[in-house]
Amino acid sequence: MVAFPQALGMLSYSDFSALVNKTFPGKKILPVIARIITSETLLLRVHPKGESGACAAACAALTAAVCAGSADTEAVVMFEQTGTDGQPDTVIAQDTDNSRRLAVVWNTKINELQVIGSGGYLFEGKFDIP
Repeated sequence: MVAFPQALGMLSYSDFSALVNKTFPGKKILPVIARIITSETLLLRVHPKGESGACAAACAALTAAVCAGSADTEAVVMFEQTGTDGQPDTVIAQDTDNSRRLAVVWNTKINELQVIGSGGYLFEGKFDIP
């Protein structure tokens, strides 16, 4: 589920995630907060689960933005880090190895999505290894 808040501070990721989980109890839904930087650049705040979570979030954000008339059918999707100020320049500056960017293309004629990227960034945080 993708949300495009008008002002970044209007909707926190935790509040949006709680609302989605309350609305669809027991369903596996990946909440995504997206900001359209340009018609070809999207900035996402998401907590992807598994290897395909980042790709699914990128595809969902692009298709929602295209359907809303806010983006082209090709975009670079950047993943915002926790604690950044939400400014694209900051995200780009910290992404020195392009691991927080995915290129997404939606071929609307055959309704096919393709995601291309390094796949370097999938998790941020701490976990215990059993």
